[in-house]
Amino acid sequence: MNTRLLRQLPFTRSYWVVPGKLLAGFYPGDRDPYVANSKLTSLFDFGVSHIINLMQEDECDHTRQRTFVDYSPAWYALGRTRSQPVTWENQPIRDLGIPTVTQMIETLDSIDAVLAEGRTAYVHCWGGKGRTGTVIGCWLARHGEPDPLQKLHQLTAHARAYFPVIPETARQQTFVTDWKRHQ
Repeated sequence: MNTRLLRQLPFTRSYWVVPGKLLAGFYPGDRDPYVANSKLTSLFDFGVSHIINLMQEDECDHTRQRTFVDYSPAWYALGRTRSQPVTWENQPIRDLGIPTVTQMIETLDSIDAVLAEGRTAYVHCWGGKGRTGTVIGCWLARHGEPDPLQKLHQLTAHARAYFPVIPETARQQTFVTDWKRHQ
């Protein structure tokens, strides 16, 4: 294992679930194309070739006035520039919400398929803690983690200011706990 991957991250608001294989965090786009490109380049440089976006297509910030910029064209352009195949998919979950069981299975299957191909995946929502924490918590449970909520807390300890509680809501935490119980 590359020790650089164990010590470093593409940005503070991210965390390795499986170093070098599965990364999770916040929205890697930005209204400023330079900032967005910098984030995407950092993901690429850390080996990410597949992004799973948990945000809704028409999602707005808390003011309900600004939608998020679709960064996927820039992601695909970066892959073409670097002559490396990259992929992107949307598995939308409402902000602060939980998915259906079917949606969760589909998302976890997608993560597992990417990892089985030997590729590195990045899973994100807006802030990287609610929907992302829910998906990663369920992924950890699927893969035998005895206490996925505690593991999430450990994985995000380096950035407690950004991840004070993960998953973000009691409902999301209960979803993970129930998922573990029914595995």
